[in-house]
Amino acid sequence: MTTQGGRNKVLLYLWPILLIAGLLLLRFLTGQETSAGAKIYARHCANCHMEEGEGLGKLIPPLANSLYIQSHGEEMACMIREGIPVLSTTRRDRQLMPAKPELSAVELASLISYLKQNWGNNGQAVTARQVESALLDCESNHRQNR
Repeated sequence: MTTQGGRNKVLLYLWPILLIAGLLLLRFLTGQETSAGAKIYARHCANCHMEEGEGLGKLIPPLANSLYIQSHGEEMACMIREGIPVLSTTRRDRQLMPAKPELSAVELASLISYLKQNWGNNGQAVTARQVESALLDCESNHRQNR
């Protein structure tokens, strides 16, 4: 094998690694958030709570610098999954915050952890196991209240 052929073989295997490393470096330098929680927030929450969690005044509460978020954990999974209903004397079918029943326990844990650790919030991350337990408690409480 010639030296030229050996160099070509090395380049054949090396260029994908260099490309991936370059893309990762670019993502790091541009500061793009890549966590699962950030992606879930962008897809399911940012339309109402805004991109940086600032909310919309009294209409939609801010999530940034939130004492509620900092002092609550996995129990927020019930609120996110089931939504927050408007309580009225005649009907309970309207909601202030839409339900997100499609989110799994893993997704909810990622989202809650993201909320607790960004925008001035300094809470502890939650695990999928903690969220699963909280969701079971929610279901149990709903059964008892029916």
